[in-house]
Amino acid sequence: MKHTLYILIGSGLLSLFLFVSTLSRYTPRVVFCDVGQGDAIYFRLPNGSDVLVDTGKGSYVTNCLNRNMPLFDRTIEAIFITHAQSDHASGLLNLIQSYTIKSIYTSSAGLLPLSTTAYPQFWHDIRASLVKKHILLQPLFKGDRAHFGSSLFTVVWPEKNMYTNTNLNLSDSNNTALGIYTTMYGDHGTKTVLLLSDMDSAVAEKALQGYVLKNTIWKVNHHGSRYGISKKLVRMSQPAVAVISSGKGNIYGHPHKETIDLLEALHIPKRRTDTEGDVVITL
Repeated sequence: MKHTLYILIGSGLLSLFLFVSTLSRYTPRVVFCDVGQGDAIYFRLPNGSDVLVDTGKGSYVTNCLNRNMPLFDRTIEAIFITHAQSDHASGLLNLIQSYTIKSIYTSSAGLLPLSTTAYPQFWHDIRASLVKKHILLQPLFKGDRAHFGSSLFTVVWPEKNMYTNTNLNLSDSNNTALGIYTTMYGDHGTKTVLLLSDMDSAVAEKALQGYVLKNTIWKVNHHGSRYGISKKLVRMSQPAVAVISSGKGNIYGHPHKETIDLLEALHIPKRRTDTEGDVVITL
């Protein structure tokens, strides 16, 4: 009798835990996935849409979605690939094979690296998978927008005429990546997220010209590289919190000491995937 009682109590506690865990997965939030040295940002939007910005490497992003998406939800409304480097894009193939994906967007400049990248077989496999699944790869320019219910993803970079600007180092694909400013209207007010991929600070400053930002959740550029941050950029971004996505003990030394020192000098709260794992912020 006592043994049966223990089993019933244990089963009840397990059921309660699963219920609470499942319920939290439906809560609107942004998750900066722990994908090692790379980027993958998952949005669970107020209207129930699931959106990804970048996919990290290999199966890391799939593991993150298994931890954070609703258990029986296998549809991703959109994936934005900021640029065709493996630490931002190589998890895409696993996702195409494992989920129903409605739309994939990328930098307009990023379509060229898709055909000339150092990983031609990988991108060949991606293209074949897209054709098989009837998914279009759609290029975006500054000013383009994607709506998901009341949530708005606004592209702030690249510009259509960006190559006329000789002051910027645009031979580096980091600097032609998608920059995205997301605005979400939920029960707890408006939340904004700024994602500038791996841009150098000078390019990021150019991208943000004309935008007035406030209280943003800012993913620090280029995994916390010293080249992706400046005092001017931080002030333009107006972050309420800075999130650094980098791998523990990575060979690049990210985040750089100069980045940490500047954030601390400007009293910007920071969170890091290399020390926390998935960084989850409720919207």
